[in-house]
Amino acid sequence: MTKSVSSIYITTLIFLQLTISSGICANTFNECLHSLLNRLIDTKNKTVDIMSNLNKSHYYATQLRLHIMTENNGVEYLNVPLKQLEMIHPITHEKSKEKLQMRINKLVSSKEKILNKKTLTIGEANALIPSKNPIRVVELENGKYIIFDGNGRYEAIRNVFETDDFVVEVENYKITEKKRINEMIKEILRIRFPEKY
Repeated sequence: MTKSVSSIYITTLIFLQLTISSGICANTFNECLHSLLNRLIDTKNKTVDIMSNLNKSHYYATQLRLHIMTENNGVEYLNVPLKQLEMIHPITHEKSKEKLQMRINKLVSSKEKILNKKTLTIGEANALIPSKNPIRVVELENGKYIIFDGNGRYEAIRNVFETDDFVVEVENYKITEKKRINEMIKEILRIRFPEKY
């Protein structure tokens, strides 16, 4: 038994003794040990399942971008209603959340001026929340547009300008393999937004 495993074993035994003596676990020592091990195994399996899904969605997202960028009939600049845009991934990482808040603050400083026009152009967005590329999208079968580049910027814009008639200028990729691209997007969304899809 290695030192690390031995330490875990001793710590587990002490924990079990304390839970039994304190009345937290009303079963016998063996029953409590069996229950604890089952919980540890269940937690591990759930973690492995989550990581597997994350790795799978990352692979699909990489393949999706490759297909979009190499199999298209060109791009066009569209003014798309904000409510017709959809994210392809949530903003979850701490650094991304911090960046999101910085972008929101920048947009708030020009909110009234932009709201009066009810449109945010690529040039205006780049001046306030600069990025290498504009928000890039592809059209879904349901008429909405999925954002494959610029989800953080979209989320900042949505937080500040979400109204029924507000539109955002985006770069739309006219995909050739619509059915395959839509299937890939659906699979990514199912993994990343399981509660919604």
